[in-house]
Amino acid sequence: MTEPRDQPPGTTGHEWDGITEFRNPVPRIFKLSYVLTILISILMWVLLPSWPGVRDIWPGVLGYSSRTKVLEGVEEAEALRQQAAAQTSMRPLGSILFADNCAACHGYDLAGQTGFPSLTDAAWLWSGTRAEIIATIRYGINTDHPEARYSEMPAFGRDGMLPKPELEAIAHYVARLSGPAPDHDSAAALAFEDNCSACHGARGSGMEGTGAPRLDDAQWIYGGSIEAILESLHAGRRGVMPAWEGRLNDRQIEQLADYLIGVADAQGS
Repeated sequence: MTEPRDQPPGTTGHEWDGITEFRNPVPRIFKLSYVLTILISILMWVLLPSWPGVRDIWPGVLGYSSRTKVLEGVEEAEALRQQAAAQTSMRPLGSILFADNCAACHGYDLAGQTGFPSLTDAAWLWSGTRAEIIATIRYGINTDHPEARYSEMPAFGRDGMLPKPELEAIAHYVARLSGPAPDHDSAAALAFEDNCSACHGARGSGMEGTGAPRLDDAQWIYGGSIEAILESLHAGRRGVMPAWEGRLNDRQIEQLADYLIGVADAQGS
């Protein structure tokens, strides 16, 4: 930098490598921003905690404290945690496991939906003993697990096992099994006994352990209309339940089974 020389008009007289410093005034917008910054700072000093005192700091007109806000947030989070813990302790662990793993198919109310049986009654496809329920949960139904339950309803219509008129007659007979006075001496009843009783029982009362549901109650897995029953007879059914072994540990499977037994007992009472 060169020393100041005779100042050309509008310059300071300083020069850096041929670059001359001009004496231009500070733009008004910058001056205004400086003034506003100072005024805002003074306002913040008044409104918020700022100046230190003998025993404490100036609390500010607003009384705001970030520490107080943090402590309030911590207390609120702790209250929510205790509330969640209390709610969890009031619910059986099995119900939580069911909601997380089973409700998507069987419903949060355990009432089932199309293709998935209700778990609120005492009718079991594979026995309702604790050991058998545990086995069903652990190994699944129609899965690749070597210990899986296996059950499949034949496709009587699609595979040409029964003609359509006979299928229609059986469908109407099955639909009446849960109603008043089905005709057990009809031709449809005889066709049912010849083709269906081996799994569903002579009069549709079910045979626990075969995976075939009872047909003389109001519980339907795939629907109780004539159309739905005909579809089951025509195309067959092969429901699948996952094997939970490896995804749930032994204790969780036992808790889930105990929960289902408790629900069924409560509904039965």
